[in-house]
Amino acid sequence: MRYILPDRLTLGDNDQILLCSDGLTDLVSSGEIAATLRTADSSQKKCDALINLALENGGKDNVTALLACYQITKLAAQMRRRMFQRIVEV
Repeated sequence: MRYILPDRLTLGDNDQILLCSDGLTDLVSSGEIAATLRTADSSQKKCDALINLALENGGKDNVTALLACYQITKLAAQMRRRMFQRIVEV
């Protein structure tokens, strides 16, 4: 797991972005967070699981988690390929 503070971010298909409070990161290890995010569950279930982990580990502070999952549609993938081909041709 990496922590980044970008001013611009390029996402790939199925990338996930977790925005969370220190109520989560202070009580749940990076490994546990990563393992939870790798499950096939919905974003809501992943957030619920992370919050429950923090609370089970003694969470007394606010625990907040928001998960965004980025997926490239077939149309978007086709448009990207076409745009890249045009750049290469120039």
